[in-house]
Amino acid sequence: MERQQFWNKQDAEWSSWASNIDERVVSAPEENVLHAGRNRVVCVQRNEQLYVVKAFRNAGWKKKLSYKWRSSKARRSYENGVRLQEAGVHTPAPIGWIEDWKNGWLERAYSISEMFAYEWRAWELKEKASVPDRDGELYRLGQAVARMHKAGMIHLDLTPGNVLLQPQESGPCVISFIDCNRMYFGTVDVQRGIKSLVQLGYEGDCIQPYLAGYCKERDIDEELALRLYTVFLKRHFRKWWWKNSTRRWRRKIGF
Repeated sequence: MERQQFWNKQDAEWSSWASNIDERVVSAPEENVLHAGRNRVVCVQRNEQLYVVKAFRNAGWKKKLSYKWRSSKARRSYENGVRLQEAGVHTPAPIGWIEDWKNGWLERAYSISEMFAYEWRAWELKEKASVPDRDGELYRLGQAVARMHKAGMIHLDLTPGNVLLQPQESGPCVISFIDCNRMYFGTVDVQRGIKSLVQLGYEGDCIQPYLAGYCKERDIDEELALRLYTVFLKRHFRKWWWKNSTRRWRRKIGF
């Protein structure tokens, strides 16, 4: 097995610590497992600091073949996280990435980032009573997404579970974006930007403050944005119905 890895300049001893990272991920106690689906996500502690390790299993010949000419999800998670931070968009601080190769094929990969303590995820903004100053947080979330788009970046997996909110003693929540391995880089026009907004699936009274923050940050007409949002939201829900209906057989054939 050949290992390739990269770490930021925080600590030269990360390579030694990560030498048995697969065992650390597999044997993590249940209370430290954040997600146990296709990719396993665990919380680990090092030098009294908490970190998140996400293990990407590279199963299926189509995926193995694709990584012959593109970066692994772990490497993209790190590099995209750095780009978000440079643009002033909050994401848990990226620490490094690891790739394990066997006979020229990527077997597995790991991304490591700092742990971000949070109180809510974006889906809790759908309920008015769930988050204090919900409309204000929706407005600021719209602004945060707009800053990302102004910097020429779109989060392609902007689901409600990938947006975290942590309240502060004074002031609004810190809004943080996670799972950043799938991103678009390039010009983000109005239509492309609004199409990205609907990924969070906000309906009803969530729409106005969410769009208002986005339009204010990008100097876009709110009436135009609302017309586009309404059209794209209907398409979004149809797409998710199809994806959820076909998920089982698509995974069986490697998609």
